[in-house]
Amino acid sequence: MALDKAEVEARHTRAIEALLTEPDMAHAAKAADIPYTSFRALFGDPEFVAKLREARCAVQDAALVHLRGLAYKAVKVVEDTMTGACVNGLRFRAATWVIEKGTEGMVADLTARIERLEEERGQ
Repeated sequence: MALDKAEVEARHTRAIEALLTEPDMAHAAKAADIPYTSFRALFGDPEFVAKLREARCAVQDAALVHLRGLAYKAVKVVEDTMTGACVNGLRFRAATWVIEKGTEGMVADLTARIERLEEERGQ
């Protein structure tokens, strides 16, 4: 029995939400209420794969925005340490991690922009 367009869309939505929140495919299939073999078959559907990729990018972008929001606090922790304030070692390590990851994200963004510009110029 073939699913109609609305049922396919609903199945895709449930599967994507489950894949973004569950630890593995078996748990995701169960959470989405889709038989495991049918769940795995979704990965052969280019439309589903494109939607999943888009959803994963959106989640990653949201996480990066949040990480960038923490950058000010992280710099403040490092500054406090440098000016003699007693800062918990774990807090300091977390602050430096946020700064490192934020820098990596900026480098990745700039690299992508440069690559796009070079493509546009035909280099």
